[in-house]
Amino acid sequence: MIIDNNEGFKWFDKNNTITKGYFFYEGIFYKDNDLNDFCAEIEDYETLLYIVKRVNGFFSIVLYRGNETFAVVDRVRSFPIFFTSNGKSISDSVEILKEKYNISTDDADETVLCEIISCGYSQNNDTVFNMILQLAAGQILRVNSNNVHLEYYYKHTHKYVDYKFEDVIEKISKTSSNLFDRLIDSLEGKTVILPLSGGYDSRYIAAMLKKKGYEKVICYTYGQIGSYEVETSKSVAEILGFEWHYIEYDKKVWNQLLDKDCINYGDYSHNYCAIPHFQDYPAIKKLIEMDIIPQNSVVVTGFCGDLPAGSFVLAKEDESGLQYEMDWLVNYIFNEHYKFVKIPEVKVNDIKKKIKKFLVDMNEELKDFESFTSLYEAWFTNSRPIRWVVNSNRLYEINGMEWRMPLWDNEFVDLFYSLRTEFRRNSFIYENFLFSKLFIPLGIDFKKPSFVNSKPKIKHKRFKQWSRRFVYILLVRIAFITGWSSWNYFDVNNYSKAAFLLHKQIKNKRLFDYKTINFHQMNAIWWSEKKYGSMRLRRILYRKK
Repeated sequence: MIIDNNEGFKWFDKNNTITKGYFFYEGIFYKDNDLNDFCAEIEDYETLLYIVKRVNGFFSIVLYRGNETFAVVDRVRSFPIFFTSNGKSISDSVEILKEKYNISTDDADETVLCEIISCGYSQNNDTVFNMILQLAAGQILRVNSNNVHLEYYYKHTHKYVDYKFEDVIEKISKTSSNLFDRLIDSLEGKTVILPLSGGYDSRYIAAMLKKKGYEKVICYTYGQIGSYEVETSKSVAEILGFEWHYIEYDKKVWNQLLDKDCINYGDYSHNYCAIPHFQDYPAIKKLIEMDIIPQNSVVVTGFCGDLPAGSFVLAKEDESGLQYEMDWLVNYIFNEHYKFVKIPEVKVNDIKKKIKKFLVDMNEELKDFESFTSLYEAWFTNSRPIRWVVNSNRLYEINGMEWRMPLWDNEFVDLFYSLRTEFRRNSFIYENFLFSKLFIPLGIDFKKPSFVNSKPKIKHKRFKQWSRRFVYILLVRIAFITGWSSWNYFDVNNYSKAAFLLHKQIKNKRLFDYKTINFHQMNAIWWSEKKYGSMRLRRILYRKK
C-alpha cells in the first residue's frame, strides 16, 4: 500500500497489516498499535468479514496474506481507500496512483466529470479515472491472482421493527448513554473541540457531554453577527458552562478560498471524486491562529444525526405522488440531486444507469413507502453525506487533529434504521427525545426558526408566489452584477459573499441557473474548472449529443 495522508490519524504498518482509526470490539477499545496488533491476528477473508460486521468505529484496514490482499473501510468510508482496477496497487491518495501510472488529468472520464459538476461527487466505486477505483462505504475488497472482488458487508438500508412510542424513547435513551460512553472512552481525556451550531445535533453532543460530566470542551461557531445560529450557540455554551468562541464570516474571511493553503486543502480532500467542503475552513484556521485549540485536541462533530433521525423522509402529502417502480425512483433521484448544471442527455442516461446499479445492488424489493424510503436513503447516504460531509474531516486531519462522529455510531444508526417512517418523519421521535430528556431539563430548549412556506391552494396565491419568485430571481441577477448580497436573508454563513467571489473566477457563466444558484453550485463549477479546465468542461456540457 502506498501511504500519503498521514495527518491527524496515523497509519500503522507492521507484519503485512496496515491500519488506521479505531473501533470497539466486544466492549474493548482498539486504536493505533493495539488496533494493528488485533488485525494482525486476522488470517483470512472469512475472519476479516466476520470481524468488520461486528466492530463499531471508524477505520480502514489493508491486509496482505499470502497471494491475497484484503482492504476494507468502515460503514461511512471515513478514511478513503483507492485501488487500481486490476487490484495491483492500493493507496489512500488518487494523486499518488495517478503519478505512479502516468495518468493525465485529460484522461478524466466525462460522465464522472458531469456527476461532479452537477451534484458535487462521483457515485459507487468511481473516481474520474477509469483505472482508479475507490471502496464505497461498507465495502470490502479481495484481490488474488484470479480476480478483483468487491462485496458489501454493510448496506444503509432499513430493517424495520414495530415499536411502541414509549419503548422507542427508552431505547434512544439507552443507546444515547452507550454511544457517549464509547465516545468518552475513545477521547482518552483529550480536549473536545465542538462546532456548536444553532441546530440540534451538535447541541445533543454538548448536552450529553455535560450530562456525562466531561468538562474539557471548547465550543465554536461562525457566520453572521446576530444570526440565530450564533446567538443560540452562545446561549447553549454559556448555560452548559463551556468555553465558546465566535468567528465572523464576512467578505474578507471568504477571500481565503483563493489562498494557496485553502487550495492545498481542497486538493487534499478532493481526491478526484468530490468537491471540497469549505464551510469550516475559515473558522478552524482562525482558531489555530488565535492559539485557542490545545495540542492533541479532538474535533467532535454532529455529522449527520438528522439523516438517520428522519429529516429526509418525505412529507405525508407527497406519498400519493410516488410510484414504487425502480426506473421511477432512478428518475426521482436524478431530478432531485443532479441540478447544479444541465448536462448532455447521453451523460444523463449514463448517470441514471449508475444510480440504478446501486439500487439493484441493495437487493431490496421496492413495493411501498417504507421500502422506497429505505432505498432512497441508502442511495442518498452513500452520496452527499458520506462523499462530501464526512469527507470534510480531511480539514481537521490536515491541521493535525483527530475527529470523532458520535452520531454515526453503529448502535445509534441501526436503531433509527429500525424505526418506521411514522416515528422518523420530521425527526419526530428524535426531537421528542432531545427536548424531553435533555434540552428542557438542561434549560437549552431553544427551537429552530421555521422557514417553511405552505403550498398555495388557490389561484391568486399561486400568482402571488410566482410574483415573489420572479422578484427573487431578478434580485439574484442584480446581486451578481452589483455585488449586493441582501437577496439571501437567511444566509447565516454569508455564503452569498463566497458565491460572489467564485462567480468572478468562473469562465463558463452560461452554466448558471439563477433560479437555483447557491454557493455549492458555484463551488462545483469553480473547482471543476480549476481541476479539469474550463474549455474541457465547455466542450462536454455544451455538446448536443
